Amino acid sequence: MCFQRRVINFDKPEKVNQRLFKFYPIKDYHIAAFQQHILFFSHPSKLNDCFDTSSRLIEPYKEFKRRVNWSSDMAKVMDNHGICSFIEAADVKSERMWTFYADSFNGFAIEFDSELLKSSDYAPIQLRAVKYLNEPLNLDDKHRIYHISDEDTCLDYLAIDYAKYSDRFFQCIHLVKNKQMWQEENEWRMIVGNQRGKAKPHSGGGGLLLTIDPSCYKSLFIGFKVDGTIKLLLRDIANAYGIQSYVITPEIVDNKWDMSIIPFK
Repeated sequence: MCFQRRVINFDKPEKVNQRLFKFYPIKDYHIAAFQQHILFFSHPSKLNDCFDTSSRLIEPYKEFKRRVNWSSDMAKVMDNHGICSFIEAADVKSERMWTFYADSFNGFAIEFDSELLKSSDYAPIQLRAVKYLNEPLNLDDKHRIYHISDEDTCLDYLAIDYAKYSDRFFQCIHLVKNKQMWQEENEWRMIVGNQRGKAKPHSGGGGLLLTIDPSCYKSLFIGFKVDGTIKLLLRDIANAYGIQSYVITPEIVDNKWDMSIIPFK
């Protein structure tokens, strides 16, 4: 075993210790997905982080590409993966998330039951914490070990049996992000690789769709800028799932930047 204490453990048992949220702008397809209890998995090239694509994750490492016979077809396979992102937080009061991902409070956020997402039979989809690193993974370091599933997998294994190890390995590559840029988002991801499980291609392209059990929803938070009619529609969907709805508004409280969270009945 080529073990030199340079280990990235992608399958260390992990638990969402706080709460798990996903933020949305007001779009008809986001509302429809909530109504039909569907999650959308974006292809890497559609995400806001350009380093999620294989051209930037793989292309700089010439020795790695040589050892696995990297090709444009392999890059296309990797870029056809699906990624669904969540954030872990103590509460839903994240100004960054409401501003960047929920159209400056003209959107909504859903709280998910992380244990139900993890314990479901959506395999091979995983719910894993993003690994925030100060530098990219050096794929030319052939002695680095990656703990994947129940095996220690060094990069040499990809050259030995690419078909066996590649799908899981490249799913895990999507878990690595720039610490300085993204760490405060405290992101978790569900990822679909070549083995799609229950995920289906989206008819409009750009990603995959996965139907989940409605019990995965815990609560709904609606931005104060959302139109009144849409607020009512979102509330009615939440009521059908038996979850509470809230309206969230930025406010200064006790001379601090804060937000009010008011039940919406």
